Amino acid sequence: MALEGSLAEVSLADICQLLAMGRKTGCLTVRDQGSFGYVYFEAGRVIHATVLNRPDRLGDLVLAGNLLSPEALAKVEGERGDRTLAQALSESEVLDPEALEPLLAMQVEEAIYHLFSWGQGAFQFDPDQALDAGMPRVSMNAEGLLLEGARRVDEWGQIQKKIPSTDLIFGIVDDPPDEVEAELTKDQKRILSLLDGQRTVDDLAKASGLLDFDTSKALFGLMVAGFIERVGTRVVETEPEPSEPEARQFLKLARAFFKAGMFEDAERELERSVEAWPSFGTARRVLGALLVRQRRFEDALEHFSRVNEADDRTYAFFRNKAVALEMMGRLDDALAVLEDAESAFPDDPELALARGICQLRGSAPDPARESLDLYRARIGAKTPSPVYFAYAILAH
Repeated sequence: MALEGSLAEVSLADICQLLAMGRKTGCLTVRDQGSFGYVYFEAGRVIHATVLNRPDRLGDLVLAGNLLSPEALAKVEGERGDRTLAQALSESEVLDPEALEPLLAMQVEEAIYHLFSWGQGAFQFDPDQALDAGMPRVSMNAEGLLLEGARRVDEWGQIQKKIPSTDLIFGIVDDPPDEVEAELTKDQKRILSLLDGQRTVDDLAKASGLLDFDTSKALFGLMVAGFIERVGTRVVETEPEPSEPEARQFLKLARAFFKAGMFEDAERELERSVEAWPSFGTARRVLGALLVRQRRFEDALEHFSRVNEADDRTYAFFRNKAVALEMMGRLDDALAVLEDAESAFPDDPELALARGICQLRGSAPDPARESLDLYRARIGAKTPSPVYFAYAILAH
């Protein structure tokens, strides 16, 4: 079922309700300027949701629940590669899957509730887009999420009037009321115990293991009850140095922009990724491919030359690098790259075809014929590419 439109005309809650009632399977993509959100459905139930360009709170939740030591979590982080932290944790043996599941559900809830606050933007449902293999999933009733989401949107409007930023700092008043008489909630007691006049709202969320909304709601209730007051705002004098997690987040956002056809935005995020982490081969490989698409071959080769890890030297990497060299007239170098690709991906017919074309352009018809014949042999009974026939005629 093709479904797309504007959030100004149809609310996200109505869209999700339609997908749930229809027991649909696929991915709902929501875009608002430079932000992207994804909600995956399976037979009408929500199995995953995420919002790009937002901090990944899973590590904070793990530490706040004392499920792992900081050292054990850091070890998983260091070994996760291009996987999300959720994937790395689920595939490792350091954390019980039953302990991880409620934390994943909390992340899904937070993502959906955040998306519900978007009053503008565009949406598109793709029934053919499945959740990546290996990505942890939950199974949540969409109706319950919709009801809670609607309630939170209403509450959030009131909360934001007193807590408009997560950089705000709160402290306990000089003469607070009695906690027993005030009948504080569990979340309010937890937040109250963490207040020291230095922690921001964001710090309190991380330390308590509560979601952003629940942290702000607890603070709002404590303010109304007369327990706390605003004492300041954190001021960041200099921008913090970007790190590997930020670089990976920029890459995710770039891929979302690329998929949406927003190539300038994708390039900007990729540049931010390699600036944050200069040795990030995956980002350089993707950026190089984008630059090849834009026929900026010299710039592409600059990034390709800095891809060193074997895992990043993918089939697409070799093909794009060879194209860039060929288009710049560096045919011998292009053939050398294709030979390297042949070693990594033996018996691939497209590599033989690409090599034959490159050899023919280099005025080497005999080797070209051999490569084109090899292409035919490798594809067997399949119909050759139209490109093959064009160059085969030139080679003979």
